[in-house]
This record gives sequence, structure tokens and C-alpha cells, in this order.
Amino acid sequence: MDAQQGGESANEDMVMDQEEAKHFQDVCNAFLFYKRDASRDLARMQWNFNILKPEHQNLLTLFPPEAKSEAYDRALDVNQNFLISCVVPHQELFHGRNLRDISNNGENAARTPYRDVTKVRSTLRQFVRDWSKEGAAERAMCYEPIIAKVKEYFPSPLISAGGATSRVSILVPGSGLGRLAFEFARLGYRSQGNEFSYFMLLGSNFILNNSERIEQFSLQPYVHCWSNIVKAKAPLCTVQVPDVCPGDILLNDIQVGSEIVQPDFSMCAGEFVEVYRQQIGAWDCITTCFFLDTARNVIEYIETMSKILRPGGVWINFGPLLYHYADMEDEKSIELSWEEILPIIQYYGFELKHFEMRKSTYTANPDSMMNVLYNCLFFTAIKQ
Repeated sequence: MDAQQGGESANEDMVMDQEEAKHFQDVCNAFLFYKRDASRDLARMQWNFNILKPEHQNLLTLFPPEAKSEAYDRALDVNQNFLISCVVPHQELFHGRNLRDISNNGENAARTPYRDVTKVRSTLRQFVRDWSKEGAAERAMCYEPIIAKVKEYFPSPLISAGGATSRVSILVPGSGLGRLAFEFARLGYRSQGNEFSYFMLLGSNFILNNSERIEQFSLQPYVHCWSNIVKAKAPLCTVQVPDVCPGDILLNDIQVGSEIVQPDFSMCAGEFVEVYRQQIGAWDCITTCFFLDTARNVIEYIETMSKILRPGGVWINFGPLLYHYADMEDEKSIELSWEEILPIIQYYGFELKHFEMRKSTYTANPDSMMNVLYNCLFFTAIKQ
């Protein structure tokens, strides 16, 4: 019976590996076929302008439809070039085929699911949030308060005990494109980002490991946003990334107090609970930013954080409760209010030390007439 169960488990793992590999390939394809998919929107725009009667077309002189379409097309090229670059580190998946040729000849490839089309476009905006000077204001709303709290509880990244020196360890689940986890490593902490989305993992791997200089890459991330704008050409704005070169910092020694140390930074792929639930008492600090509401079961997230923090460990949270799976028919989703979550946090051995509501945007378009301003939970809890 044991051998049979072991065989079944191995078969399940093989099937899971195959499914994961296919999903990763699908995400790479969504990056490669970005322009093909976006061109449908461009064609619809052109058609809508073309059916206007001449009298109305003649009124559109500030940014004539033909010029707008050409600018739109050029912006798609800019974004496509960047997205191809993100896939290049995984060229082996394509068995020696040229990625640009694949991208340019996607007419006969399977249509990208709409959810993946929107995730690619969201990834472009995430690059603005995490790795551009334009994203600095938004990072100041949510990352800087978290970093300040970490410094409050761990003024030094170094821990000296029994003649040995170690680092304060910080875990950043839902790390997205990796900027917050990178900032902790930059300060000398032992930092690990954890991310489940292959869209984010493709992007973070590229920007962290392939950037050679500041503002090396160009994006036009708002080219799909033609509603709610004041200036006609606002959707065509160009953003340069990264605003800092990660390699310049992570590959060189840094000074922490009187010590010279190498930055200690890593990224771990996988679902948070599955990856970390066995790491009992392994972490000094967990920081969650716009993460708590990504749970199908937020109680399981809280339970896992309680298990993996050492006694006296610190959990710092910033974000809303916009549960990601709430509107998906075939997905489990437990949606709880803060009033319900607080006693659960306490049940799992946390003492709330600080709580306030803070406002923050998330991948906001500064030129848009409509942006969502979240009223976020910002709290610090200590594992007893």
C-alpha cells in the first residue's frame, strides 16, 4: 500500500510539474504576443474613427486619428521590445527559435486568454510602481512606512550573539517585482521575496538580474488608457526603468554600522503557505504589502505567519481587504472584515502594537482623471 501511495504521489507531482511548465509557457507566450493581442484594440479604434462622417472627422485636428493610430502602434512596439527582453532569459523553452520571429508571427498561435492579456498590461504598470522615478510617490505611500517600522523594531540589520554575527531575516510575501524586498537587502537585512505569479516572476527576474544601468529600458505603460484623460497624448508618455540599478548594489559590499557586508537577497517562487509552512520559527520579520487580500483563506495566511515567525518576531502589514478571488465563481474565497480578522490575529499568538489607517494608490496613472485611493490597514503585530 505504501508503494502504491508513493507511486500515486509521484504521478501527481509529475502532472503538477507538467501543468506548471505549461502555465509558465503560456505566460511567456502572453509576453511575446502582447502586440498581436493589443493590435485588436488598435484596429477597433481605427474602425471607430473611420466610420465617423467626414464632418466629424474634420474636427479632430489636435491629434488626427491617423497620427494617433501611428503613435499607438509605435508605443506597442516599445512595450513589445521590453517584454521580449523579459522572456530572453528563458529562451531554452523555445528550442532555439528566435523570440522576435515568434512574436512577429503570432497570427496562427493560440489566442491569449483575456485574463492573461490584462495581466501583461498590469505588469507594465507594476514596473512603473516598483522601478521608475515616476513610481516614487506611490512607493512613499506604502513601502516607506513599512521600512520605517522595520527600522524601529530592528535598528540594526545585524544581530550579535555568543561572539557570532547574523542578519535580521525579513520575508516579503507577495513581493511582486521585488522592490520592497530589494530595499531591505540594500539596508543590510537578509531579505527574501516570495511571489506566486509567473507574470511578476518573469518581470522581477529580468529587472533584478539583467539591468546594467539606470533607466536602461523604455516603456509606454499607459497606451491602453484612452479614457479619463485631459491631455490627448498623455497615454503615450514614456517611462524609463530601473531608477536604480539592482546589480550595482546587490553585487557589491555595503557598509552596515561598522561592518562591511555583502547584500543578502533572494527570491522564492511559489504559493506562500505551501512554500513556508514548514519553516517553523525561521523568520525575524514578515512584511506584507497589498498581500493579505490575495488569500483564498486569509485565516490560513495568518496561521502560517504565526508558525514561521520566531517568538518576538514582527509582522508589519499595509494594504486593503480587496479579496482577489471574491468574484470568481469557481474559486474558494473567504472574505472577512478587519473586525473579524483582528481576533484571529490575536488567537494565533500576535499582540497588536500599532494600528492606523493609511491612504495609498496602487499602480495609479498620474495623468488619469480616475484613480482608486485605498484606505489601508497599517499595523504591527508581535508574535508572543
